[in-house]
Amino acid sequence: MKARLLAVVGLLAALAAPLILRPQQAIEVRSQLVVVDVTVTDGHGRPVTDLKRSDFQVFENDKPQRIVAFQPHAFKPHPPEPKAAQEAPAQLPKGVFSNIDARSRSPSVPALNIILFDQLNSSFESQKFGRQELIKFLKSLPPGQPTALFELRESLRVMTSFSTDSSRLVAAAEKLVPYRSGWFVSEEEAEREIAQRAFLSEMGPGSPPPPDTGALLNRIRSRGLGERLRITLRAFRSLANAVAGYPGRKNLLWLSEAFPVRFSPEGTVARPNVMASSTAARLASLQVAVYPIDTQGLAGMEHQGSTPGSVALGKGPAPVAGLLAGRRQWAWESQTAMDTIAEDTGGRAFSNSSDLQGAFNHVFDAGANYYTLAYAPTDQNWNGEFRRIKVTVRREGLHLAYRKGYYATQWSPSPEQAEQKFLKAMYPGIPEATMLAFKTVVKPAGTNTRELIVGYYVSGEDVAFQNSKDGRKLAQIKFAAIAYTRNGKPSSVASHLVTLRLKPKEFGKVLQSGIFFRQPIQFRPGDDRLCVGVLDKQTGSFGTLDVPVESLDIEHKR
Repeated sequence: MKARLLAVVGLLAALAAPLILRPQQAIEVRSQLVVVDVTVTDGHGRPVTDLKRSDFQVFENDKPQRIVAFQPHAFKPHPPEPKAAQEAPAQLPKGVFSNIDARSRSPSVPALNIILFDQLNSSFESQKFGRQELIKFLKSLPPGQPTALFELRESLRVMTSFSTDSSRLVAAAEKLVPYRSGWFVSEEEAEREIAQRAFLSEMGPGSPPPPDTGALLNRIRSRGLGERLRITLRAFRSLANAVAGYPGRKNLLWLSEAFPVRFSPEGTVARPNVMASSTAARLASLQVAVYPIDTQGLAGMEHQGSTPGSVALGKGPAPVAGLLAGRRQWAWESQTAMDTIAEDTGGRAFSNSSDLQGAFNHVFDAGANYYTLAYAPTDQNWNGEFRRIKVTVRREGLHLAYRKGYYATQWSPSPEQAEQKFLKAMYPGIPEATMLAFKTVVKPAGTNTRELIVGYYVSGEDVAFQNSKDGRKLAQIKFAAIAYTRNGKPSSVASHLVTLRLKPKEFGKVLQSGIFFRQPIQFRPGDDRLCVGVLDKQTGSFGTLDVPVESLDIEHKR
């Protein structure tokens, strides 16, 4: 057994290649740099890629800021890789896993594309149209742009991780089937209920008064809105955790019908929500630009002004006029919410059009050609207030898209909050978190035991160290593993908190070679999943990994 443990340690040591420093680390410190991605297009919507640093000006709360870092990103399409190369994951030894795809994390990748197919907030018809157009686009996916596909119902599900393989993405999209959420009320369902109430109001003496059709439409459609808001924001936060470890821009294509909530911290429209605003700010801080794409197409716009023909709403023109007003109000709120989150994160909303192919192509094209600007704010008072960002260029006739601000706060989660988020992220089916990159090796502890040995490797550059009074470097790291049954219940837990107090020479070795740890866990008969994770207690950053159990030699132990 000792020899096996030594083999595990040796295998981890072989993995100790330096990892890329997380680009958001400077943002999270918040006393250093604010990073802003800017897409620039001309009057025809084509990317402009020849601007220089001197062409840009940045303002924070109307005060000019000095650009201290500038990097243009111009994507040059290249012939697609052979299929075998597209499908091949980053080369890791057998039994070794990482929560980061090294190929997608490469600086040569201009941007990552995340497609969120939202079935929670969409009708059957919208889902069918969106699925059809998505599959059509993926069959001619632009080469060289890693893309991942997620599905949102009552929870977020990974359909496929980042890939440049068109056939793999198409196969994943074809598994999307229309779904009706119990929290979503379609316009047709709402109007049928209105018609029933109108019918009851005409039953004679003692009948209820005729309904205000417009107000009633919005009340009915608002049922379940709070729960949909909670689920959707949780999904966005999970997506943020899943891409936090990847440098550069991430384009989030959100295929959805409607979500009437205000994301901006400024302005007053229907249903403001602080959590929505902070979620949008979190996405923007991680260089995630949101592109809402309305899957209703022109059908939604045409329906706003069409006269109800399949339901009886009562006598006279007032019920019909009220219903049409209600439709327009609901559509306006939905579109405003989509526009707001797009503007706040540097994306763009697409609505009132059936040209979803054009929307997809615009995102993949403009989203891969952008400029990264960084500045150190002149205002170093981190008071938690929202600060507006404005970017201008000296050339006329250009359109700029970028995040519109950030929260100037040095807040970090309490140890209890960080622990709670960490444990929730280790539940089966939750997208793997990449805030803290790590690698793991899982091996049976012996031939006649159900015990597994889980080894961890973390780059010293990715861990936050504090300075002690005696000149040492301090850090606390939690290593955890949880085995789950086929029913999703935890059966075994292994957890250990490692406290590091390093002398300067020891700290230098850690920066060079990384941090290693190993611990055993029982994998009992009937266990089906193994989730492992690493938590930096200082910052609350964590990484998680769902180990593919089928790749381990433990079949005889079930």
